[in-house]
Amino acid sequence: MYRWTACLLLFVLLLTGCGLTAEDEAEEAETKAEREARIQEMTAEEILKNVRNAMEEMKGTRWKRVVRHQFVFKGQPDKNTRVEQKQTVEVTHRPYHLHQDGTLTVNQEYVSETIPQRQYVTGKKAYVFKRNQWFESEVDENGKGFKEDQTPLEWLKEVSAFAAGADVKQKKSQIGITLYPSSSRLKSSIDWTPASLAGIPANKDTAVAKPVAKVRLWVDKKTFRLVKAEQVMEYTLRLDKQQVNVRQKKVIRLDGKVNKISVPEKIRQSAVPVSSSNK
Repeated sequence: MYRWTACLLLFVLLLTGCGLTAEDEAEEAETKAEREARIQEMTAEEILKNVRNAMEEMKGTRWKRVVRHQFVFKGQPDKNTRVEQKQTVEVTHRPYHLHQDGTLTVNQEYVSETIPQRQYVTGKKAYVFKRNQWFESEVDENGKGFKEDQTPLEWLKEVSAFAAGADVKQKKSQIGITLYPSSSRLKSSIDWTPASLAGIPANKDTAVAKPVAKVRLWVDKKTFRLVKAEQVMEYTLRLDKQQVNVRQKKVIRLDGKVNKISVPEKIRQSAVPVSSSNK
């Protein structure tokens, strides 16, 4: 009798549980439908605001980044240059810490060279690897002088200024956003370091003509995290008796979360203070 009663009670509990699960699933499905409808009505500005909030909530992020520059010298093909940077970038936001590891490759007609690009920024110290040696220097607590465009969140905030004219395409699991930065903003955002590697003076007064760019963002619809970004930029540099057509393509991909960045003790102990180097 006891065994039969226990079995009956278990059967009733199973039925009750199944009923609740079905109701929960119905409510969840309704919630998903409502959320999808809300997202479909969002403007590019609203989506990007959600993206920035979602990224800021992450303590730190890891990114894969590839930046390619192509310099074509009109009438002087022997000077044509390709510059490629491949990097893994880790960033924590509060506090701002950075770890970057990658390579820089310069290709010209008769010359090809690849050099490592490695650095840490933690607290008020920066450690940079060059000429087979680690160097240590002082920075402010925000990493001033070392951020450049290495923080994808900062870059995202910058391109968000052009959300008003953006194109938005929504798929089942992702949102695609295409932005078109203004020519005035493009001129001020040109990276002159690759140009100097191509033998072009790093002079911001150099005439920049016909700058055009397109930025594409891929956003995870469930988390609103930026999972991939791509920027293609083209412009012409007018130098003294020389014209150079430039094409830049930058691709970044989210590669995971980071909780902490610290400098290995071996690097800290071997680093040479910049003041005592021959830099």
